Amino acid sequence: MGLFSGGKAAGPTGDKDQSAYAKQKERARKRQAKISAAGRDIGPIPPVADPKRRKKCLASLEAFGRTYFPERFYLKLSPIHKGYVADLERIILHGGRLAVAMPRGSGKSAWAEIAVLWAIVRGSHNYVLLLSATQGMARKQLATLKKLLLERPEFAADFPEICFPLKCHGGVNQRRVMSEGRSLTLEMTSERILLPDTPGTLASEAIIECLGLSGAIRGRAYERTDGRKARPTLVIADDPQTKATARSDLQTETREGLLEADTAGLPGPDKSISIIMPCTVIYPNDLADRFLDREKKPDWNGRRTKLLDALPDDMELWNKFQEVRAEGLRAGDSGAAGTAFYRANRKAMDAGAAPTWPERFAPGQLSAVQYAMELFYKNKQAFYSEYQNDPAGAIEDDGGSLDPGDLMRRTNGLKRGRLPSAAEYIAAGVDVHGDLLYVTTAAAELDPTIAVVDYWTWPRQVLGYFSKRGATRTMKNHPELKTLDPEARLYRALTLLSDELLAQEYERRPGEKLKVGLVVIDARYMTEVVTRWCKQSPHSRLLLPVMGSPKLEDFGRRLAPGTRPGVDYHVPPQGKWPVRVGQMNSNAWITRTINGFLTPMGSRGAWTLFQGENSETHRCFADHITAESSTDWMDKKTGQTHRIWTPKPDHPDNHWLDATKMAALGCFELGCKLAYVEKRDTTKKKAPRVSYH
Repeated sequence: MGLFSGGKAAGPTGDKDQSAYAKQKERARKRQAKISAAGRDIGPIPPVADPKRRKKCLASLEAFGRTYFPERFYLKLSPIHKGYVADLERIILHGGRLAVAMPRGSGKSAWAEIAVLWAIVRGSHNYVLLLSATQGMARKQLATLKKLLLERPEFAADFPEICFPLKCHGGVNQRRVMSEGRSLTLEMTSERILLPDTPGTLASEAIIECLGLSGAIRGRAYERTDGRKARPTLVIADDPQTKATARSDLQTETREGLLEADTAGLPGPDKSISIIMPCTVIYPNDLADRFLDREKKPDWNGRRTKLLDALPDDMELWNKFQEVRAEGLRAGDSGAAGTAFYRANRKAMDAGAAPTWPERFAPGQLSAVQYAMELFYKNKQAFYSEYQNDPAGAIEDDGGSLDPGDLMRRTNGLKRGRLPSAAEYIAAGVDVHGDLLYVTTAAAELDPTIAVVDYWTWPRQVLGYFSKRGATRTMKNHPELKTLDPEARLYRALTLLSDELLAQEYERRPGEKLKVGLVVIDARYMTEVVTRWCKQSPHSRLLLPVMGSPKLEDFGRRLAPGTRPGVDYHVPPQGKWPVRVGQMNSNAWITRTINGFLTPMGSRGAWTLFQGENSETHRCFADHITAESSTDWMDKKTGQTHRIWTPKPDHPDNHWLDATKMAALGCFELGCKLAYVEKRDTTKKKAPRVSYH
C-alpha cells in the first residue's frame, strides 16, 4: 500500500458494485418510462357516437355546418348562402377557383372555415393552406379552427379519432400522446395544426397551415411518417387585402401575382388545386374587384352578392326617416322615433327594396330593409363597398367635397348686409322649427352668382357658435312668446321675423338701397300654422311656402293643370291648406347650393359670404352647409340619376343649409338665370310683384 493511499484498491468487488448500480439505474429508468408512458397513453379511441349523423354530414357541407356548429348559423339560410355553400362543395370536390364577395356579416368566412374541416375529415384534402392579408390575421383564423376542433361536443363525439387525441394533447407540443401503446403524431402551434395519424381515418396526419400573403407560398410541403410528401391541394384566401394595400396599385398587382402564380403550382405538376377566396371589395379595381370580374378572370367564377339587390323606390321618404331617427338619437331614444316612423310608413318605404337575406335585422328593428337602410345612412361608402360589394355605386363626396374651412374663407370683402354692386335680386329663406327660425338672405346677379348677405336666427343668439339644442335664446323663453301655446308662439314669431326682415334695407351702391323681394319659407313643420300665417300676413304677396317633395318623380312627370312650374320646384293648385304650397326638389337645390360654393372665386356662378369680423365668424354657418353627404342613385324606372343628400351622423345641425337653398330658390324665382347671361340689361329692375296665393 502506498504512503498516500487512502481508499480501497479497485478490484473485482468494485467492478461488481458498479455493474449492479448501472443495472439498478436502468431498471429505474424503465420503470419511470413505463409510468410516464402510462400517463401519456390515452387508451383506445372512443367509438363514433352517431354513425348515421356522421354519414349524413360527410355527404353535405350544409348539413355538416348546421348540425355540428348551429350557433354559427342560427338564422335561416338565404338563397345567397345556399348558392355559396353549393359553390364551396363543388370547388372542394372537383377543384377549380372561386372568388366570392358577400355582405359583411353574412358568414362567408365562417362557411369557409367550416368547409376546411369538412374537406379534411372526409379525406377530400389532406393539406389545407389558409392565406390572409397578414400573418396575424391568418393566425387568428387558425385559432378559430382550433376552437372548432376542441370545443364542439357533437362534432367531437362523431369524429373521436381526430378530436379525442387533440383534446388529450391540449396544445402542449412537448407532450407525447399514445393510444394503446402506439405513439401518435400530432401538433398544434400558432401556425399549424397537424391532425393525429390515427390508423384507419381519412384525416390521418392532415395539415392545416396558415400564412400571410406576403409569406413564402411556394414550395410548401410536409414529409409524412410513412415517407410520402404532402403538398397543399386546398387554399382558402380569406380577405387577402387590407385598406392600405387596396389603395396601392403596386401592392394590388403584387398580391394578384401571388394568388395567380404562386398558388397554382402548390400541389405539384400532376395534381389540381382548389382555391376559394371569400373577399370584400374596398375600392374600384382593387384586388377583390379584379378577381370578381368574370370578364377579366373567368376561371375564378366571380360571384358578387348584395345586402339589397335594389334600393327602395321612395328615397325621399327614407330621407325623412333618417331626419326623424337622427333627431331621436340626439334626444337619446336609441332609434325608437325612426322605427315608429318606419312602422307607420312601412308599406311605402319597403316598395321596390329587395333584401337578399330577409331574416337579417337587429333587435328593435322591424325588417331587413330597415337594417340595410340604417347602414346606408350611417356610412354610404361603407354600405356600398362592404355590404353591396360595389364601391363605385356610391359617389360619396362628403358635402360635395366642400370643406368647412374653405367655405369660411370664401368671403367677398363686403360687410354684413352690403350688396355686391351687380346684385339684382334679394331673397330670403327661412327654416322653421319650434324653438328657432333659421334665416339666410342672399343677393343674386342676373347669372347664378350669389352672395350670402346675412344669416341669423330668430331670436338672435349671443354666441357665434351654438347648436339648436344648446341655444340660449329661443321662442320658448322669449318674453313676448313664452306664455303662448306652441301654435300661437310660432305664428307670432313668424310675424315678428317678417316685420324685421322685410323692413330691412340693403345698400347696393351709395344712396341706392334694395329690400328683400321674396321670402321662401319651410312649411313642413306645423304646416297649418305656417300656411295660415302666409295667408293672413300683410306681406303675403312676398311669401312662398314650400315643402320638400316626398317623391323624386314629382319633378319628372307631367304637371297637373293649374300648376305653376319652376326650376326644380312647382306650385300646384291650392289643396287643403289656406294657400298654395310649392313642392321643392330639396336634393337638386342642395346640389345647386354646394356647387355654387365649390365654383372658383371670381368665376361666374360662384357663391360667396360677407366679410366676417374674424376668421371664426362663419364656422357655425359652414358646419351647417357641409352637414350632409350625397350619393348618386339611379331610378330604375326612368334611368335617371339623382343626387340624394342625407345628414351626416356627426353633424346634427343643417338648418342654415335648408335656409340657404330656399334663399337661392327665391333668387331664381325672382329672375336670376341658371346660366350666365352674356348681354346684361343694366337698366334698374324692380323685383316682380307676383302673388303666390
